[in-house]
Amino acid sequence: MNQTIISNYRCFLEEQHYSEITAAGIIRSVKDLDDPPDCESVDALLQYVEETLETMKPVLTISCYNMLRTALYNLFFFFTGIRIMEARKQAALKGERNSLVDQYASYCSDFLNLTPIVTSASVREVRLFVNYFSDNERIADWSVVTADDIICFLSKCRSNLRVSSLGVTVTAIRRYFRFLQHINVEVHPSVLSLPLSIPDWGKNGSLPRVLDVDSYVALEKHEFPNTATGNRDRVVLLFFMELGLRCHEVSNLLLSDINWSRGSVVIRKTKTHFERELPISANLGEALEKYVMHYRPNNGPQLFFQAIQGRFKPATPETIRSIIRRIFEKDNINGWWIGTHAIRRSVGSRLYNAGNMVQIFFFVIIIT
Repeated sequence: MNQTIISNYRCFLEEQHYSEITAAGIIRSVKDLDDPPDCESVDALLQYVEETLETMKPVLTISCYNMLRTALYNLFFFFTGIRIMEARKQAALKGERNSLVDQYASYCSDFLNLTPIVTSASVREVRLFVNYFSDNERIADWSVVTADDIICFLSKCRSNLRVSSLGVTVTAIRRYFRFLQHINVEVHPSVLSLPLSIPDWGKNGSLPRVLDVDSYVALEKHEFPNTATGNRDRVVLLFFMELGLRCHEVSNLLLSDINWSRGSVVIRKTKTHFERELPISANLGEALEKYVMHYRPNNGPQLFFQAIQGRFKPATPETIRSIIRRIFEKDNINGWWIGTHAIRRSVGSRLYNAGNMVQIFFFVIIIT
């Protein structure tokens, strides 16, 4: 097995409080094995573990086999962060899930006589939808899934679609619930009455939705752990709450964009393709300095990074969205429209309501 994997795995075992002798025995059990085929795939790793155990069981003593099993189970947890028993449970659910989607495909083509193209598109959207709720352990009882849940799914997972494409997605999902009724599965009545017209989804016409006062205060008072991740997340949130930046603007920030002597940050990759320089408050500056000096990985020019299997990669817009979603969840801030842009709209709304024309003019410069 790759020496880098072995070295990182040894550190992981120490963090799991294995004794030096036990950790050495675990390492011996796996060091001569082939590398896993895909360390980022839970399914591939699960298959790797199962096949290795099945292959080695006839040639090992009971004690050696038990040690190998312990080693592989820990290796699986090391790569995925998931206990193997939970992964097996999810795999079983996935089998049930795929069977249900296969039945839905037959329902579309054989019962509804939809064209192959429409059936394929419908199955694709429904598979994404079912996977989303399976991951949230909601598949066991479809009757609790409401129209609000579907809208939340669309805002989180299909927000990149145009309005016309969203209509197609909603049609496919509603058709899926008709199929569930067809096979005598109870569904929530709100799902089948979900409008296809996007403006009818409770958005109050074209008016933007903003955070209420309690939610905004909760974000301002959010407590972050004094860790690398906690300090990074604090700076990310402050860039949204104090400067009203867009998600991709935060993810694209470089360390060189910070002008420490001027106390400002340059936003280069903007929607309008015009650079702008924004002042950094004392609060943001203090958090930024702490993060850069003590916690930022020295792995490239980017300001923010994501940790993937012990390696640091530049943060993406999805990384930033995930950070904000986790903060929202911890502060119990809910709603289908909730996202990074909700903070941006809220910043503009608060400036407008403050009635300070200088502040309003400043924010107009920011958002253009």
